[in-house]
Amino acid sequence: MNFQICALVIAAIVIAGCQRTNAPAKTSDSTSDSTSDSTRAIAVAHAEPADLADLRLKVQSGDRFPLIKTVEQSVSQQSALGMANAVTRLQLSLILTVEEVIGDSVVVRVRYSRVHYTHNVDGHHSVYDSSSPTEPIPNDAVPYAGLPGNGYSLRIGPDHGVQELIGHDEFIERCMAGVPVARRATLMNEIAVRFGDEGVAGFIPDTIGLLPFDRNANPELACRVQEGDAWNYERQLMQPVPVNLKSTCRVIRVTPHSVEIDIAGRIIPGTTYRDHQSNGAAAVRILGGTTSGTCIVDRRTGLPMDVERQELLNVEVLAPDGTKISQEKRIATTVRLFPEERGPVVRTSRRDSQVVPVSAEGPRTDPHVRTIPTTVP
Repeated sequence: MNFQICALVIAAIVIAGCQRTNAPAKTSDSTSDSTSDSTRAIAVAHAEPADLADLRLKVQSGDRFPLIKTVEQSVSQQSALGMANAVTRLQLSLILTVEEVIGDSVVVRVRYSRVHYTHNVDGHHSVYDSSSPTEPIPNDAVPYAGLPGNGYSLRIGPDHGVQELIGHDEFIERCMAGVPVARRATLMNEIAVRFGDEGVAGFIPDTIGLLPFDRNANPELACRVQEGDAWNYERQLMQPVPVNLKSTCRVIRVTPHSVEIDIAGRIIPGTTYRDHQSNGAAAVRILGGTTSGTCIVDRRTGLPMDVERQELLNVEVLAPDGTKISQEKRIATTVRLFPEERGPVVRTSRRDSQVVPVSAEGPRTDPHVRTIPTTVP
């Protein structure tokens, strides 16, 4: 294996060796850096409900929502020996079923149906498809092989966050049932890192978790928005190491059927994370980056139906011999949600929206735009 591939493998080793953090994704308690100081904040409580789009969850027991999440990651690096590249693509198919609605909380059953995984490191290619599995399972796909036919439940609160995980420990145990005993000791950490804080491959922070909840407003108005409204969003990605994102979400279009949200922000430079399996000889450091994307919410259900997000990270890898290697990592995430039970949803096509994302316009200075406070008590 040449030097370039080794450096890419070093990054992968550090991924598995880093410990996950337990800080859940949550909204910020201050306005984003991209929000202009001239923006006039108007209390949500002063608005009329009829003038605002309500983004509360409005689902019913028995509703089913097939979901497809795709994450494509690419890493490129330039060294004295030339260019090296690695690309991975993970597609998860699952079904969300509303088990019960109690007051302002919703219990959702998550059940995985298919996994499709591809990995290409400088020309070395591997594929895993749970619908037509082959033996042996590629090493990188092992953490996902136990997902199909497996699942658990979660309770979502009015603030769009996860209040409770139900049956999650048993879910992890079932995921590991077919894993060789020799690998089980490290696989638990791999699953924790790859699945993120909510244990659903980032489904909650990637979708419902994006939506606003104003704790200072009347409950009837806490999730209502209009064009121009903005709020802060923070979350932590677990790959390649814990990565802190700070973004501004802004409503750029409201129609009778949907709400279109633009996402723009930055990635905070991070601590150096060392590989515990090599006595700290290898390490990865996040130097910074950017994040952008869009989210289309169905006004009937309050669910994000179409999410696209991109991250660009600048990473520095310290090899065991002390060599520093600069890498550029791109992450493209898409989530598609499809309602089954209550008829078709009128969706907004991004190609037909003719809306220029706010991230391409720069900071907004419209004095009529209001900022939604999202402070956490």
